[in-house]
Amino acid sequence: MSDAYKARSLEQFESVRATFRTEFESDALISKNLEALYETMLEQNLVRIIEPYSRVELSHVASLIKLEETRVVQKLSQMILDGKFSGTLDQGQGHLLVFEAAPTDDAYTHSINVLKRMDGAVGSLLVQAEAAAKTFA
Repeated sequence: MSDAYKARSLEQFESVRATFRTEFESDALISKNLEALYETMLEQNLVRIIEPYSRVELSHVASLIKLEETRVVQKLSQMILDGKFSGTLDQGQGHLLVFEAAPTDDAYTHSINVLKRMDGAVGSLLVQAEAAAKTFA
């Protein structure tokens, strides 16, 4: 299994999993981890295959990765929805349109952090003001 992972070979991975199916399926933890590993390998292989293209036929991707086209379409659409990949599927034409990754804007994240810190500071001042008001009352 480790050789298949090192070689990034889904075909070899599936072969080993089929050969030792009873051993792998007898333990739920191993089975679940192997499935997660397979999905990770599939994502990595798909990204590596489509990386040089701006538009690629889904049938070509499926033939390169040696999987059924429906499985490739399913996984690519899941990756697009999860934000792991930027593109769109043109199933009418049987193409994947690859987009450049949008540059991230950290201004929103920084603004939220500033507001949280300001909230903490104002809250602290309010507690101090209430304590002072009780002291002078």
